[in-house]
Amino acid sequence: MKKFMNWKFALAACGALLAFGAGVATGAAKFNKPKSVIHLVQVKWKAGATDAQKKAAIDGVEKMAALTPGIKNIWMKQTRAQFWGDPRPDAAWVIEFDNREAEQAYEKSDARKQWFEKVYDPIREESRSSQWTNE
Repeated sequence: MKKFMNWKFALAACGALLAFGAGVATGAAKFNKPKSVIHLVQVKWKAGATDAQKKAAIDGVEKMAALTPGIKNIWMKQTRAQFWGDPRPDAAWVIEFDNREAEQAYEKSDARKQWFEKVYDPIREESRSSQWTNE
């Protein structure tokens, strides 16, 4: 009888450990390291830039995204930012490209060139950009 109880106890303990391990594995944080390219832009507008010009520049990012193959996502609204030094940006946006080739094609695209030269650059005092990837 005692051997039978030890066997039942051992079986129950193994079951409990198995259930615990499955719970830990299920609850573990899951993340990916995509090969996409993230393009972050921060801009400081010229002093005379109107609200309409600023809106046109920001809206132009979304219009370009619709015309440019290889753009996966855009983020247009900043929720929080911490900066050091000056100038602090007036606006920022993020574009996610499928890969480096898509980001390079965007840089050379007619849609970007038209937006940059006619809408964005005339009111841009300064901008800073960076690209991030896992490739």
